[in-house]
Amino acid sequence: MKKVNKLLAAGAVLAFAVMGSVFAEGDFTFENELSTSTYKFGNGYDDNNRFPYFEERMQVEYESEKVDVNADFSLEINGRNYDGVNGKETVINLYDVNGNDSFVKFRPIDALQLSVAYYWGAEKAAGSYLPVLGYYTSYNPLGRYTGNFGLLFKPMEGLSIGAGIDTGYLFQNRYENTYKNLKLNFGAEYEVEDIGSFAVTFNNVANHFGFGAFAKISAVQAMDIYAGLAYQKDRNENFYSINGKLFFNAGLELKNTEKFSLAAELITNFFTEADDTYDLHAGLRAGYDVNENFNIGAKTRMWFDFVDSRNNEYIDYRNKSNFMIIPEVTYKLGNNTFKAGFSMSFSDDIFWGTIPLSWKYSF
Repeated sequence: MKKVNKLLAAGAVLAFAVMGSVFAEGDFTFENELSTSTYKFGNGYDDNNRFPYFEERMQVEYESEKVDVNADFSLEINGRNYDGVNGKETVINLYDVNGNDSFVKFRPIDALQLSVAYYWGAEKAAGSYLPVLGYYTSYNPLGRYTGNFGLLFKPMEGLSIGAGIDTGYLFQNRYENTYKNLKLNFGAEYEVEDIGSFAVTFNNVANHFGFGAFAKISAVQAMDIYAGLAYQKDRNENFYSINGKLFFNAGLELKNTEKFSLAAELITNFFTEADDTYDLHAGLRAGYDVNENFNIGAKTRMWFDFVDSRNNEYIDYRNKSNFMIIPEVTYKLGNNTFKAGFSMSFSDDIFWGTIPLSWKYSF
């Protein structure tokens, strides 16, 4: 297990203290989800790592006029079979604890917000959203404009100006016994009613320097459009397993539909080098509501690995790719949501497969 940074503990204590003091004035929601991959099959697994994967995720959200709190934590449970001294043994590990999108936001006045956040809980550019994966490219800092400690100023309607400090991951680096250097981020986002929002971000400006420009266009009646261009001076951060200095993301999502849902996304890089991997990620998600309780759908995700010839005349395909398809069904019963699917991944001559199941309870 990684050692928890003191910031995480302080943030959690502050979150529950604030919730206790203003609970009666705001809205409270709760969500708990238990998911598993069940048995793993395919030649991508050996007999020692077919143990089912479990994840327990709990989210408690509280919103009020002055304070917003989101405590969003997940615990991964994994195991392996191996040949021990006394024969074959099964070892179960509490693999990781993640703070996901946890934060505490306090607004002493309407125009000012102070925040303490887990790594993904900082302020994000709306245009950095990935509608298939369901989260923001701010998994990498290039889409964020505050940090673990943040300040947000709203001098006029629609305009947000933010700055923050990142302390790195709130856990120790699993490969080193040191913490990452502090990172200074800042940026701004402006939302135009009935048109969309536009943002610029500056990240880790004192060390490796990153810059991003993002837009979310909602003026199209039937869809939301997301786009972003991000640059980093050094190749010190990856962009959802894509390495390089210049990145582009794009996505679209249907809206205002009664039965169908559809979303697509793309992330790629420019000016790649020979050791860069996964130059392009693409995703597609579709769903259909059979009735108010039952939905059928599927996700497809693809990764392609290219090598830039460095003479800008052609891109040489390295014949490395990965395809994933996940058909799934969802059934809602009161406050409960049950989901079952069939996950398949293909990479060259390797095949992975699982049968994911999940149960979510919320109110």
